[in-house]
Amino acid sequence: MKCNIKIGNCSTQHIIIVLLIIFFSSVHLSAAKAVLPIKSVLDIIEKKSCLDSVKINTDKHLTSLSNIRPFSSRIDENYTLERTMLNANGTKYIDKIVYYDGLGRPFETALKAASPSRSDIVTYQEYDGAGRQYKVWSPVPMAAHDGCSSQSTVQTASQSFYLDPMAYQEIIYEQSSLDRVSYTTGPGQAWYNAGRKVKNNYFTNTEKGSLACVLYVIQDDQQSILNKGFYPKSELVVIQTTDEDDHVNYEFKDKQGRVVLKRVMDGSKMLDTYFVYDDFGRLRYVLPPDASQRLSTANSSWNINHELLQQTAYYYQYDRRGNCVIKKLPGCKAILMKYDMADRLIFSQDGNQYEKKEWSLFLYDAFGRHVISAVCKLQTVPDVSNMVVLATFTGSGTIAGYTVNLNFTPIYLTSVDYYDDYRFINSLSTLEKVKIQYNAMIVGYDQQYIGGAKGLLTGKRIYSLDASDKYTITSYYYDDYGRMVQVHASNHLGGFEDEYTAYNFPGTIRQKLHIHTVPNKPVQKEVYSYTYDYVNRLLTTSHKLNDLPEKILLSNSYDEIGRLQKQSKATETSVYTYNVRDWLTGISGNFFSETLAYNTAVGGISPQVASYSGNISAMQWKAGMEKVIRGYQFRYDHINRLTHALYGEGNNITINDKYNEILTYDLMGNILTLRRHGKHDSGFGLIDKLAYKYNGNQLIKVTDAATTSVTSYGAFQFVDGADVENEYVYDANGNMTEDFNKKISKIEYNLLNLPSKLQFSFGHMAEYSYDGAGRKLSVTYKTSKTNLFVPMGSIVPPLSTNVALTLKTDYCGNMIYENGQLSKILTDVGYITLANSTPTYHYYLQDHLGNNRVVIDEHGQVEQVNHYYAFGGLMGESTGGGAQSYKYNGKELDRMHGLDWYDYGARHYDAVLGRWMCVDPLAEKFLQICSYNICLNNPIRFIDRTGKAAGDYITGDGTYLGSDGKDDQKLYVLKMSNKENIESYGKAKVNGLDKKIRDRIIKEKDISNKENFVEIDGSRRVRNEVVSKIGDNGLGGTSDNNNREYKLTFTRNDPETSVYCEMGDVGDPATKSTVSVSSGDYPDLVYIHTHPSGTNGNSYWIQGPSAADIDVASSTRYVISMRDKIVYIYNHTGILSKMQIDVYQNFGQVTRRGFREVSVTDQ
Repeated sequence: MKCNIKIGNCSTQHIIIVLLIIFFSSVHLSAAKAVLPIKSVLDIIEKKSCLDSVKINTDKHLTSLSNIRPFSSRIDENYTLERTMLNANGTKYIDKIVYYDGLGRPFETALKAASPSRSDIVTYQEYDGAGRQYKVWSPVPMAAHDGCSSQSTVQTASQSFYLDPMAYQEIIYEQSSLDRVSYTTGPGQAWYNAGRKVKNNYFTNTEKGSLACVLYVIQDDQQSILNKGFYPKSELVVIQTTDEDDHVNYEFKDKQGRVVLKRVMDGSKMLDTYFVYDDFGRLRYVLPPDASQRLSTANSSWNINHELLQQTAYYYQYDRRGNCVIKKLPGCKAILMKYDMADRLIFSQDGNQYEKKEWSLFLYDAFGRHVISAVCKLQTVPDVSNMVVLATFTGSGTIAGYTVNLNFTPIYLTSVDYYDDYRFINSLSTLEKVKIQYNAMIVGYDQQYIGGAKGLLTGKRIYSLDASDKYTITSYYYDDYGRMVQVHASNHLGGFEDEYTAYNFPGTIRQKLHIHTVPNKPVQKEVYSYTYDYVNRLLTTSHKLNDLPEKILLSNSYDEIGRLQKQSKATETSVYTYNVRDWLTGISGNFFSETLAYNTAVGGISPQVASYSGNISAMQWKAGMEKVIRGYQFRYDHINRLTHALYGEGNNITINDKYNEILTYDLMGNILTLRRHGKHDSGFGLIDKLAYKYNGNQLIKVTDAATTSVTSYGAFQFVDGADVENEYVYDANGNMTEDFNKKISKIEYNLLNLPSKLQFSFGHMAEYSYDGAGRKLSVTYKTSKTNLFVPMGSIVPPLSTNVALTLKTDYCGNMIYENGQLSKILTDVGYITLANSTPTYHYYLQDHLGNNRVVIDEHGQVEQVNHYYAFGGLMGESTGGGAQSYKYNGKELDRMHGLDWYDYGARHYDAVLGRWMCVDPLAEKFLQICSYNICLNNPIRFIDRTGKAAGDYITGDGTYLGSDGKDDQKLYVLKMSNKENIESYGKAKVNGLDKKIRDRIIKEKDISNKENFVEIDGSRRVRNEVVSKIGDNGLGGTSDNNNREYKLTFTRNDPETSVYCEMGDVGDPATKSTVSVSSGDYPDLVYIHTHPSGTNGNSYWIQGPSAADIDVASSTRYVISMRDKIVYIYNHTGILSKMQIDVYQNFGQVTRRGFREVSVTDQ
């Protein structure tokens, strides 16, 4: 798109309006020869006769330009207007206006008529005398009007809406030229009155006490570490952070800005995590608290083969090009990795694969796209370090149509991707060819773009992990905006899944059709329909099954700042309330109500121990038709781990100890003791008194001193079924393979560390089937007629003549089959049963964590009530347990044969023990804690939807594309298009996506392929700290601060890192073409530097990354353009993406639905 603007003589007193116009459909322009683009930015001078002509060239157009006009303000303030169009003729749109003061600083943002009552939603910020952001007011609704609002008007409106005079965040800086934040106080008068704030103090290290740090070095053999005693005094920078509950932690950095120690204070006890680097600055060891405590002897050394390091430490080894070739996680055998000449991972081998002589294989096409994943058996791995391994699609290639310039056999495929066209269909069976072709006969849904699918994923094969000759094939079809409009896929039952999508003008889904077929079974046809309000908030979701009448699954309404206020399902309407910090405080309905208290009383519930940092101090609920009001009072230790869940009943939660859980922990967060009360055969009392024993972080024995008998099927209780030294056994990847207490003789795992076979010592067996994407396809249970004896460590499948019962469950997307018959259809809000061919809709009523508390049918009949312990176990008074199995965190509970595990997708969780059964797939993002712990041992506040962490997805301008279910402050930004790079950087070496791919992702809000995104380093807190440390105010001129670069570094993947800032020399753009700041190459550090805003006459500094910046970027780096207010993300291949500074700083500020997902920032 080109936009040429000719401007006449204009007064210097003007308002610049940035008009961001987003269009998603083709409508011919009738009044002019020009056409309006899908997405364009116009700089328009608001003054009569000032705009002489505008010429816009593109292939997408509107019906009229008459509605594209500047915003008219009655107040003499500078502002920008961002307009997002909602229809083709420009009559419906969303306006966002940002007002700037005389120094160009934004002080007010207004979303025009965005509230349900058509009021503006306004945020306001203030600055201190040094021009630093000082006070940020929470969003408030204000009567719609032209122009900006005064601070006093916003303050009055804020107090009226929040019923709190201090609904703002206040930032106070230390009295120095470094502009370091001294403390921050969040919204809420209660926090200000109590002096509860996040405080930062800055020190240098000492040689004893809480500011002392051990010096570990890598020895000459490159595999051993030496404790050289303490660092000399004042060698390290130390940042002390104290949260609102007065919990303290420290971060120690060396002179290169590398984090060498993270210290968390558990009262007077120090929990230390050390980071040890080699001479090249590469991370070689991470010593978590249990390791560092036992490696504290000065002048002693330890080799990686030492049992202590094997069980507790992280270890890394690199090749000469800096690629990590050996990675060792605590308690697991080493992972080996081999790379080709392009530094792409080709082979990897984990501990279990080592024993089988297997290697995982990853292959890429000429564009660097990952196209093949496989497993191969190799005695000797080919040396690929001096070649570029390339997979080329020819259609006749032996690897699913691909030819590879490398020989290896045999090979077992797990997934294959196809791009750009549909030639892959030619190699399929006749039935597959017919079924996955584009269907041009469908009506009412968007159509395929006839110009092809260059750059897009067009097909995918996913193979079964337990039968290498079986696979499912999927084809993807797109419209002319790159949105996915048809998906056709085979399923593992021999049928097909067909999906058709229709979009609204802004790209939201209006309707979706899903057709499910299985041979010799009735066809199931689902139609989902969605409606939205005038600012694209979801109002209703409707569902139509086959030819039956349409059902409204849910309807939403929102409060005046856009928070969910009411949600209706069937006969139940739930009302949500929040506090001044947008923390959820209540859900009220007929069949489920919940109240949450943090630091103050809510609804008459007073917390025994108030928490100001976000921990839930008290919780009360009422479920189903019960008259009993239940609740918990919670207590936490100094690192926010739950220690006491004290159960009570009544309006004031009178403690009666019926369902208490009381826990203690070791340094790594492993549970040491657990006392659980519950319902037993003669009343209520202590049912579990557990003591845990570990080898490293692996649980090896549990002893139960409680003797009370619990025979209720619904209740969770530990059964102490053995008394041997090692009651739990693990494989080379850290997966639990034997459980003597539950009499699990052996568990076998597949390539993805998911269970494939599980057998009990008395013969009962479960067989699981997964595909290469980790999707569970089926599970088959076999119950023995008579108790067999299966030796521990063995699997002995029962003979067919000795099987009393076989149950098989198949999972085809949202279709659940039991023994070959369709049992349930999962929906967005519950499920449908089809007894006697008459469907019945069932609805989940959930608490703040998404736990399914109550199940009701479409007539409002209560079918199931679930009461949960703090760590997810079911209480003995839960009812209707057999109605459906999706319960805690919305996860499927497997109770067959007494297993009692929750299936989270990536791992299984045992709520009786409060532990996962496998190592966290993202263990390296949680270095300070045991990777078997759930939700940082704070499962009342946090949730882990998949058993691993993830994040939110946006475009560079802040357009929210979606979330993978984790509100963890992680951020992924869409890559730039090649065209965008070329226009911005001319012949500069660039990298990115085809523009069509970007357009499709933006409009479809598709985040399915992570290769299209760049992960932004650092949590929101860290990103804000980065910007706060920059001395350049962005206003240009000749001041020293605005004519130097700033280097900012922090530790990658470190949730508690602080930002180190270094200033470069002062320059003059009129006399010197460059300024610089020192660089370096430490793979664990994130490097950011600024380009100055300074100007001298007509001279100014370059703002984007220079060619030199790109050439030396061995990993992802950042340039912050202080004049343009843009953050550029780049590496040695070129510019990857860019985003506005305010988006980089502030995205994800409001927590959705009041609960938080477990996050690396919360360690």
